[in-house]
Amino acid sequence: MFRWTSRSTAGRLWTGAPSSLAIYDGIMTITSGEPGTLRRRRALVRATAFVLLSCVLLMCAFLLRAFLTAAPEPPPMGIPVSEVDEGLSLHQIAGHGVWIDRSGKRFTAFLNDAQHMPGEGVVYCAGQNVFMAPMHGELFDRNGRAIAGPASRGLDRVPASVHVIDEVPRLVVDTSQVTRGEPPVAWEDRHLYLNEDLLRNYDAGGGSGFCTG
Repeated sequence: MFRWTSRSTAGRLWTGAPSSLAIYDGIMTITSGEPGTLRRRRALVRATAFVLLSCVLLMCAFLLRAFLTAAPEPPPMGIPVSEVDEGLSLHQIAGHGVWIDRSGKRFTAFLNDAQHMPGEGVVYCAGQNVFMAPMHGELFDRNGRAIAGPASRGLDRVPASVHVIDEVPRLVVDTSQVTRGEPPVAWEDRHLYLNEDLLRNYDAGGGSGFCTG
């Protein structure tokens, strides 16, 4: 509502929002416009709305990114258990050579890496029941312990477990979950893991011609 106010004895002012009406010496003027307080309030409301909208958009972007990055990968198909021989066999899994040691329903998996030079693998010597690297003679027992040669540690292990996928039992080997091999066995303790005749044969030939079968 408008209210009537007197500014002087010579004129009167009739004010209100959002416009004001002034009568001065018989001349009437109308000035439109919002009061300063109302303009400030509207600016504050617009700024608040902008900040809230920005926060909502940022939160939506964060949740979308988290959802996409957390999406589970499809499970690996694995190797049919029927294709894994009893005893030791070498397989290529996810770009890695993997030795799989099967004993009935139990499986142990080692990476085919002699832990010395990049790309240096090992072979299985059935006659001595050990692993050996032909290039530099690293020697490992059946459990992957480093017994002789320049290996920095034993053979690395990776988990291997049986899953029924599409009604077929499959051995799934996860090469991304590596358990580092143990430090090499001390020279004076080698006989605790391999018989002394075998070790003497190995030492005498420096690894050359040692592996049979």
